[in-house]
Amino acid sequence: MRRDLNILDNDTFERLFRDLYTSLCRYCIRFVRRPEIAEEIVQEQFIYIWEKRNELSIHTSFKSYLYMAVKNKSINYLQSKFAKIQYLQGECSYELKENADPHSIIEDQELTEIISEAMDLLSEKCYIIFSMRRFGDFTNKQIARALNISEKTVENQITIAFKKLRPILVKSILLA
Repeated sequence: MRRDLNILDNDTFERLFRDLYTSLCRYCIRFVRRPEIAEEIVQEQFIYIWEKRNELSIHTSFKSYLYMAVKNKSINYLQSKFAKIQYLQGECSYELKENADPHSIIEDQELTEIISEAMDLLSEKCYIIFSMRRFGDFTNKQIARALNISEKTVENQITIAFKKLRPILVKSILLA
């Protein structure tokens, strides 16, 4: 389905922004790990859509287009910075189920903190590659292409990440 954006008026754009902004920011945080960077990426994408609304032609839904655009911008950010990104402690809030068990919520938060601390031990390159694989659902080939490195390097970095993370996670689980 082809959608011309020149029919995008102020009200439609505002509704689109209001409906998708928060979820796009949460999605982006999975990659960049910093809320201020995620917000900037999402805002830039909305600005781009508004400014190019008479020129763009989208062949999917607005939602699909925005998610893919934010994902691509996140990868671009990681490529350009290629720096260690600090994990958000407690700010990476996901939708809670209506009847969620309080104990499982606490356990999830504790596990998130343990993983966060463990990931801080990874090198910058290893951290980015592992994050893209684990949280971004990228294939090794996609990561290699995005970061302009070999697939073998991606495989090696993921192996290194697992070797460093596994003992910490096992120890944490045994102590719990």
